[in-house]
Amino acid sequence: MNKRLGLQLVLWSICIYHIVLGTCGFLSEDLAVRLADLLFGMKVDPTPQLSYIVKLLGIYAVLFGLLVATAALAPERHSTLLNLIIVLYGLRILNRIVYSRLYAQAFAVTPTRFWVETALLLAFGLAVALLKPRTATDGGE
Repeated sequence: MNKRLGLQLVLWSICIYHIVLGTCGFLSEDLAVRLADLLFGMKVDPTPQLSYIVKLLGIYAVLFGLLVATAALAPERHSTLLNLIIVLYGLRILNRIVYSRLYAQAFAVTPTRFWVETALLLAFGLAVALLKPRTATDGGE
């Protein structure tokens, strides 16, 4: 498998994940609560405030998925989008670590689950960074 195909597979995985989760969060509070538990081990007590925030975040997740799809279609033409994806993953990791105690307290997530999920974020971010096509401005092709 070449780097371009590898990058596209990573990007399509990120895209599908965000579109599916974002759509579920936007459309169904019950499904969002079940997915939070199933996928992230998060124990969520739905409140009207949280329901609104989840729906809003769902919109952002879908939009991010569409942005990633754009990059996946032609990664060599979307260096800026790829850089933004990498930055977002970096910020998500930083946020998780800085607020790890709050995250654990708020959602009753085990330390093992926390670090596995953090490692997955790191793996996706690194995969995009390492597979990203080099441009003339960064010393590559």
